Amino acid sequence: YQRRVRGGDENVELDFNSNVQLSKLPFQGRFCSLECSKSYGVKASAQFVRKILFDLELGVCQVCGLDTSMLARRLKVLERSEDKVKLINGTTLRDLTDKQKSAILTQPREGLLWQADHITPVAEGGGLSDIDNYRTLCTICHKAETKALMKRLSEKKQRSGRGTGDIRQFLG
Repeated sequence: YQRRVRGGDENVELDFNSNVQLSKLPFQGRFCSLECSKSYGVKASAQFVRKILFDLELGVCQVCGLDTSMLARRLKVLERSEDKVKLINGTTLRDLTDKQKSAILTQPREGLLWQADHITPVAEGGGLSDIDNYRTLCTICHKAETKALMKRLSEKKQRSGRGTGDIRQFLG
């Protein structure tokens, strides 16, 4: 489970599976095991989820395959805005709003390019699950998944309201 690596002037303990520095785990020392600490961290901290998910999927969108980590690195080295816009427009992110593109052009970072998405949405029962219910989605694919979820929820709400009568008829 654990391995030691040399980090600066001190030894650093890393979790063998995720390469997370053990001292950086949420609530270190308050749980019976590393697994319990990680499980709690996934439920309690969006930042922790993103870190673990990045370690697992490397910032690659699980729907369209866009490597957002590579894109962020390439955007950071480009100096001209025109080159950055051209690079963004060559990906699924071309459909971002002008405000979103502007934020990326100003300060490109992975947090603007990908989202940690619940495979089974919270609204459909996926809120208490572990890291295996998460996947990396680029911002555009996440927007499409969210739109599809909103449509499903709206249709479900409309269906549940149809055909219901006045409850007083059952009361007698």
